[in-house]
Amino acid sequence: MVSLLLVASATSLMLPAARTIPDRHVSVRCSAGAPSASSDDVLFSPLETKLADAMAGYMLRPAQKPASAPEPTLPTIRHGLAPRAGVTFYRDGNAWCPFCERVWLQLLENGEEYGTVIVDIGAKKPPWYTDAVPTGQTPSAVVDGTVIWESLDIMVALEERKDTGARLLLPAEPDERARVVAELRAFDDPEKGLNVGGAGYAFMRGAPFGQVPDEGGESDAKVAALRAAFEQKLSRLEERLARVEDSPYFEAEFGVLDIALWPAMERMAAGLRAFRGYEIRDQPGFPRLSAWLHAMGERPAVARVRSDDGTLVRLFAKVFGMKGNRSWGDSLVLVRGSKPALEAAAKLVRNRREVVDDILLHSQLGKGGLGGLSRSETAEVVEVAIALVAARLAAAPPPDVTRLIEDAQQRAAAAGVVCVALSFLRARVSAPRDMTAAAATALRRACAEEAAEAFDRFGYV
Repeated sequence: MVSLLLVASATSLMLPAARTIPDRHVSVRCSAGAPSASSDDVLFSPLETKLADAMAGYMLRPAQKPASAPEPTLPTIRHGLAPRAGVTFYRDGNAWCPFCERVWLQLLENGEEYGTVIVDIGAKKPPWYTDAVPTGQTPSAVVDGTVIWESLDIMVALEERKDTGARLLLPAEPDERARVVAELRAFDDPEKGLNVGGAGYAFMRGAPFGQVPDEGGESDAKVAALRAAFEQKLSRLEERLARVEDSPYFEAEFGVLDIALWPAMERMAAGLRAFRGYEIRDQPGFPRLSAWLHAMGERPAVARVRSDDGTLVRLFAKVFGMKGNRSWGDSLVLVRGSKPALEAAAKLVRNRREVVDDILLHSQLGKGGLGGLSRSETAEVVEVAIALVAARLAAAPPPDVTRLIEDAQQRAAAAGVVCVALSFLRARVSAPRDMTAAAATALRRACAEEAAEAFDRFGYV
């Protein structure tokens, strides 16, 4: 099965490609008579103490790609070296693949013990992976010694395991179980299955996946036809959800069909709103779908694997060149000190050296020269910017920049660097690759607020 979302680089702001990063302990400028101190001592030690609990589970991966992950992972091991018993799950490094999201969500929902191997499957796929998986795509899994690919096949295999203590997500009664499995296996079939995601993607982009939209622009008639085809699929989905009373899900209890549909609808909800001005959340014409989306959004496991709208819209714009009535999805009010804000602050502080390095490289700030600052001075200011955002997220006192940088002209130059660095960080963070969707949304908002106040905080001449 081809993933819509596997064509971007695994390099990210929070999870950059593995490379040697110098142990940077720059000296910040202090006011006259004050001793020089390392940036870690002045900027980050109080934050690390405050955020210690929120850092739990976040994993740095030295000399691996990506260089960090939001949960523990295994080293990169071939399928043949995976444990013969249990489940080893192979997923994409960006955590953008909708089919990987299906399997990941199922593993979290059924309480299965599993190991995760992150695979970089960019333009050049590693031979060890294609030797085991003919499609070369993720996800794949080793389930009790058997290599399986295709997300729906993996989902069925997980449900067929015996005596594991995992929560079953299929009906217990044999005939009902067979009915749901048959529906699951046909889920993505354009003729037999719901295939809502395929129709939604065509409406969002202006052409089915694998085809190129019209170069001369879209006619109103074509857009109307694509919308009608999508709404026909939504009507079928609405009818299917309405078969079960007193439950927002496909069946009386949450199960595999809900898992199979979620990644596509998550992406359509973000993309159609941004590029077509079409809202499927709280859509009056599809009340059962609205109830289903709300119920899914309340599930803790979904919160761990989902993307935020900001990630998805930027992904579609960058990878597929999509334009339109774009809404970045970053307008929520920041609640300082909330659980998502603390998560964002903790991961930003924990991985700060890689974050600084990536900002300098990909925003062009590393060339120096902005406001007359050298590269090393620019790097110092970027660290200050990260500390300011982390403090805002954590509801902690911000660093006193007038003590850190005593010269007024240099402070004005620093304000410009802060604006660029945080605007870049706001666009670069990605969920769930770097952090949960709620945390990424909080980080984007904190970056926007801090960048907007940069010249108020630093001053200007």
